[in-house]
Amino acid sequence: MTSDAMTPTEGEVVALEEDGARVRLDGGTLGLLPRSAGASLTVGARRTFRVEGRGQGGEVILAVVTPSPGTPTHSFDQEFDRLQDALANHGPRSIHQPEHNDTIGKEQIEGWMKRTTDHVTRLRKRRAKRLNEQT
Repeated sequence: MTSDAMTPTEGEVVALEEDGARVRLDGGTLGLLPRSAGASLTVGARRTFRVEGRGQGGEVILAVVTPSPGTPTHSFDQEFDRLQDALANHGPRSIHQPEHNDTIGKEQIEGWMKRTTDHVTRLRKRRAKRLNEQT
């Protein structure tokens, strides 16, 4: 095997079979992650794999590359856990708004309602006048 074949490559589990997980590497190569590798993966799981060699039938045998303990892994699950923890442990802060007089708003609404009523009354009178002229 060349050193390129040993280079870790991203891949996705496309099927689970009796002898292991079938993986499609980003380069398009299909390989087998043997059940003896001990990795419990589901279909659709993306991981980093390394080509270990060829099996008896010529198929590519893979191994999961585990990150070194000093390298932090950032995954969707970790980010989701952080978000859930933040939401659970940090409740909403109370916002104290200064008391303000609602009468200003009420007066504006009442004035708007009065003007609207006056306009509607005027429109009804004009319509009635037009209808009387047509007959």
